[in-house]
Amino acid sequence: MEIVKEELRYHNFSQLKSSEAEILRNAIMGDTKNEQELIKFIINRTNSERLKIKHTYRLIYGSDLIEDLKDELKGDFEDAVLPLFYDPIDYDCMELKIAMKGPGTDEDTLIEIITNRNNSVIRQIKQRYPIVISGSDLIDNVIDDTSGNFKNTLVALLNEKRAENTTVNYTECARYARQLNEHKDESVYLQIFTEKSKDEFVAIENLYKEYYGKSLLDVVKDKFSGDFEDGLVGIYYAMIKPHEYFAKRIHDSIYGLGTDDETLISVIVTRHEIDLPLIKEVYEKMYDADMIEDIIDDTSGDYQTLLVSLVKGEYAKVSFIGINIRQIFMMLLLFLS
Repeated sequence: MEIVKEELRYHNFSQLKSSEAEILRNAIMGDTKNEQELIKFIINRTNSERLKIKHTYRLIYGSDLIEDLKDELKGDFEDAVLPLFYDPIDYDCMELKIAMKGPGTDEDTLIEIITNRNNSVIRQIKQRYPIVISGSDLIDNVIDDTSGNFKNTLVALLNEKRAENTTVNYTECARYARQLNEHKDESVYLQIFTEKSKDEFVAIENLYKEYYGKSLLDVVKDKFSGDFEDGLVGIYYAMIKPHEYFAKRIHDSIYGLGTDDETLISVIVTRHEIDLPLIKEVYEKMYDADMIEDIIDDTSGDYQTLLVSLVKGEYAKVSFIGINIRQIFMMLLLFLS
């Protein structure tokens, strides 16, 4: 009897996935194409569920869902939808490769991903990277595309140097705090920032404040510059204030001339099942502004609806007539310049 129940359960689950694949197909193809239904479909399913449906989609229709989405969607909406149908590890791999592709390097993306992933996730990224990026080695790519102690910082994190112990030896942490105060040697900072566990790092930060009246963030900004400084700042936020880091990334992507849609999409897509509500809460404390309203002011159409829905965790069609205030302001600035 138990076997029958188990077979029935899997049979019903298979039927469910087929039905879900059909709903998805109707939302993106032909006469039934409906972007709002696609957004509802995405919002009402987890990434894990979407990946299973993506597999079923290929089995039923004989085509790749990602390619169909690329054919049917366009612009920022397409760019925001596609990563929601990738495994998060694979998406990190693709973002890292794009950051190092062609002339120049997107250091901010390297910092965002490498400093904010724990050893387990870093290990998975390194394993998947040659598969997703056709034989490339992640560490080799980073070495080829960066230099100096910024390179050494990223490589140390990729080599999983970060300790994972939760017990703290406060005598040792006090010694590290004094070392950081006494030295401007980059190697001292590199070692402590890349190797100490989160709990140890928090202890060192608190002891440093107690002894010297300032945070490690202030010290790093005073002593260093360039990419190395940016890398250490990224580590600091990952260890001490991760939600502030992502809130700042969102804020910086939508303020100023134009919108950094790549960053806005990356943060919202990668954090929406992790800690986006906390990031929203911190954003509003940091900037005395509503994060959703700021996103609405800087985006439009289906793209806007998708991002707002991801932040809210539910489908949220934005009723909106005309061009928003910030867009008008930006147009005036461009006209007067």
